[in-house]
Amino acid sequence: MELLIATAADLGAETLRFEILRQNRPMISLAAGMGAEGFPIEGDRSVVEYRLAVPPPSATAVPAGALYELLRHAPRTDGKET
Repeated sequence: MELLIATAADLGAETLRFEILRQNRPMISLAAGMGAEGFPIEGDRSVVEYRLAVPPPSATAVPAGALYELLRHAPRTDGKET
């Protein structure tokens, strides 16, 4: 999770969004423990959307490694180029 957050910060993302099954208590605890906020998904009571604010790049360690490279080249959903 820390690598995902650091990579998001490095790429300029402001928010990470997770859709978590309501019965997946360990994942909900992890997301909530990191400060993510839960929101209901209209029309689907079995899933909750969690949003986590991404810290500025200066507040995270510089990511490195194969997973970082994979995430860095993943398509963006905001229309910006990487």
